[in-house]
Amino acid sequence: MRVKTGRVVLLDYMVRVGSGQVVETSAGKSPIEYLHGAGQILPALERALEGLREGEQAAFSIAAEDAYGERKEDNVVSLPRALFPGEVKLAKGLCLYARAVAARAIRSPSRK
Repeated sequence: MRVKTGRVVLLDYMVRVGSGQVVETSAGKSPIEYLHGAGQILPALERALEGLREGEQAAFSIAAEDAYGERKEDNVVSLPRALFPGEVKLAKGLCLYARAVAARAIRSPSRK
């Protein structure tokens, strides 16, 4: 069976940046599941996967402009060291993962 529009695909993957450093992987986790052709993943990734056979492995590159875009310095946020646990040794290139916690809206009392 081949990957084509309308098929549900289970995908094990590994994402590397230009230096070869792994920045994301499904190793040790469940594969991602998506409906091919439904726009649930990057269009360039769908094009690269189109026609692959079940169990087939492939390696390919997706240009930044076909993924999430080039790095934009105005999207970079600096965080105070105090936000990180003291035992974490921060270093350039270190990848840290965080999980967002549901926030509650805080409304200011209405003024009369």
